[in-house]
Amino acid sequence: MLFLGILALLQLAIIPGGIVLKLFRIKTSGWIMFFLYSLGLSLYVNYITVCLLTWARVYVTPVIFVLFFIELCYYIFLYRYSNLHLLFKETISSIFLRIQKYYAELSLLNKFLLIFSIIIVLFFLALIPFSAGTSYYFTDAHVQYTRWPSNWAANTFPVRPSHYPQLFSTNLSIINIVTGDGGLRFFTKLFMPVFFISILLMFFDLAKSKKSPAYLAALLIYSMILLIMYGVLFILDVNADIPVSFFGFLTFYTILQQSTKKFDIKNILLVSVFAVSCANTKLAGFYMFFVVCLWLLFRFYSFRKEIPTSILIKTGVYIVLIFAAGNFWYYIQPSEMVEGLNQSTWLQPTYLQRCINAVYILAYSAGIPFFLLTLISLAASLFVIEARHIMYIVVLPASIVWMFFFSNDLRNYSFVIPYIAYCSAFGLQFIFHKIASSEGKTSPSIFNFNQKLITPIIILLIVGVGFLAGTNDFFNFLIKMSYTLNSFAFNRFRLVNTIEIGYYKYVEYYVSAIRLLCISLLLIYALRKSKIKIVYIVLVLLLACVMANFTFLSQDKIWQMQKKDTDLVRARNLQFLIYSSLDTKGRTNLINTNSSLYMQLVPSTRTANVFIPQPDSLMKIECNYQYDNNFILLQKDKLNKEEIEMFMHKNNLTINLDGIDFFLFRIIN
Repeated sequence: MLFLGILALLQLAIIPGGIVLKLFRIKTSGWIMFFLYSLGLSLYVNYITVCLLTWARVYVTPVIFVLFFIELCYYIFLYRYSNLHLLFKETISSIFLRIQKYYAELSLLNKFLLIFSIIIVLFFLALIPFSAGTSYYFTDAHVQYTRWPSNWAANTFPVRPSHYPQLFSTNLSIINIVTGDGGLRFFTKLFMPVFFISILLMFFDLAKSKKSPAYLAALLIYSMILLIMYGVLFILDVNADIPVSFFGFLTFYTILQQSTKKFDIKNILLVSVFAVSCANTKLAGFYMFFVVCLWLLFRFYSFRKEIPTSILIKTGVYIVLIFAAGNFWYYIQPSEMVEGLNQSTWLQPTYLQRCINAVYILAYSAGIPFFLLTLISLAASLFVIEARHIMYIVVLPASIVWMFFFSNDLRNYSFVIPYIAYCSAFGLQFIFHKIASSEGKTSPSIFNFNQKLITPIIILLIVGVGFLAGTNDFFNFLIKMSYTLNSFAFNRFRLVNTIEIGYYKYVEYYVSAIRLLCISLLLIYALRKSKIKIVYIVLVLLLACVMANFTFLSQDKIWQMQKKDTDLVRARNLQFLIYSSLDTKGRTNLINTNSSLYMQLVPSTRTANVFIPQPDSLMKIECNYQYDNNFILLQKDKLNKEEIEMFMHKNNLTINLDGIDFFLFRIIN
């Protein structure tokens, strides 16, 4: 099961795109660009392939495995003489030496930005193991992205697709058809963080190629915006909003990587592929497709006298073919796609009200302080040439369109967020330089550390944070901070399209990822001078996969993890209601419960002023007068009908229990 899932993920992210890059001799500078292009091309090729196979009614498991086998063999054949094999000959110490050399050439500000950027990327990588075994939390994941991939995997076109393009669903269907289990979420949740991390890698790679700290600042800003406005559950769950952001910014990343003085046919075709993929991931991505069409016309017009007409015509034909194949779904149901542009049913009646509501959504989703800081940085970016055109072409027009026509949902704005981070970073850089030049200082004296003390201080800091993250006090602090921020900074306005109500899962993710991050940083530091070859690490990982496949990551074990998490979602929803309803300020509350889920989720040491004993019998529950309030929380399926009736009669209760899993009521002292 595990090997089949890994095979499906390789098909989604690497193999088809790598073949295209090699066949068309598309040059990539570094492994980051190679991975990003492979990912974008693979998703596009998979989309076209699945649509054609389904149209021919041959999208079945045997055909897919034959295609995979041919692709894998061809991929190995194409890359047999490539420089990729040199990576396996490298040691950990040689990689660290190159990083150290690159780090030494940076300014002090760039060094800090680089360190924080690496930590942020490692933090999000640390989230992946804790997300893989969970269920879906996002409403669309339960409804659309469970049904549509299953429809494709059944060799039929999706049922009731509405105005949603199907590039994302067709790729998810590959996981279903390869693993043979459409209800398993493990590999889908394992794959989803790739889109967000890929956007971070784009900023990282641009910082290296353009030699500007603004791109590292953009990486940090983008991470903050999504964590604050959308939340970690949204990032890790199944939705088309992060993938459409990935394709939209990958299009821009590809444009930045080419020379403005050269008509590069291959690069132009790559831009065309990524733009049409953006439009076919979600309807909001059609804006980027429209912008790229204008950019292509401008490029053709600019080089009309320098490039032979035959080459221009040939390139134009290729672009038309790419667009024709990629926009497959728009031809099938054009009326539904056009109707999807009309969101007026869920919008305010007047444009003024829509504008006010949109500002309200953005302000309270980001929090007033962060929202104002972003506005100031965006205004400053208008004075920077690198960001000015992006503000005028993407950020401002797309924001206005969203504000007046699609502000019923914050998710529709997600594809603009990477560009906002990009422009904000250049705006902050402009402000920083103005302040520094006015004071006549290049770097604050506070950063003049004793170099010999840096290493032990960093190690102690990592160990301390890792230890603190494992304590109940830290967990309680994050819970209280989450509810406080939600109440005051965000005016209780958060993304609500999830079944996960409350903040326990968020805090669990953060605490677990922080602890794993600390362990990883210590391990990386310990191995920095190691002569261990990368190939040995790969072999150890392969051996670990073999062992995991027959132990804790077998199909039955994965199903158990997913079922357990689904049950805990019910308990978290319940916990939010309890936390919201109990007055814990200056009062003590006793909750008697027979729910093992609730006991497991919220032990008494992690809940202020709430104590949760396990009663031996429902009939033994009595008021304890040393507490201000006494509550009873019952899980219906843990009780028999006679016991419930006797208890309700004893306490003079009349509650309709039909369709209720849990019920909570207070015992009057």
